[in-house]
Amino acid sequence: MATQTTEIGKDGKRRTVVHIKGLPGPKPHPTQNTVIKRGQIDMKMVPVVNWLNSLVGVTTLHCCQGEPGDDEKASQSPYVSFTCCNSLSLIVILRKIRCGAMMSLSWLDEGCVLIYCINFQNQQTLDDFIRDVKKYPDPLGVW
Repeated sequence: MATQTTEIGKDGKRRTVVHIKGLPGPKPHPTQNTVIKRGQIDMKMVPVVNWLNSLVGVTTLHCCQGEPGDDEKASQSPYVSFTCCNSLSLIVILRKIRCGAMMSLSWLDEGCVLIYCINFQNQQTLDDFIRDVKKYPDPLGVW
């Protein structure tokens, strides 16, 4: 049985915590949050990446805000790729993108990793997603 709660960390930031009860096996090792890698991303994608990274078990990999111009003339639509090892977080993401975006899945043999990619249809669907994320940043709000 899994439950999801929102807690305030020692740093004062809200965190979504998934509690899983009844799983067999050893107790988990103590952990600490740390920045693994930082990089430059397109400005328009910052709220998308920040929201995804705030979810339990999600790590963003690549993103692009798309190319300017008409949607038909744009050489690339907006996208963000990520890994996700938490099924509740994946459900939250799927519910958030249910309109205006598609999610694809690829398998990376090296490391046996599933990579998800959200492809926004156009700039307007990206703008709508960003507006929704800013309006309802708490992932528990979609339940």
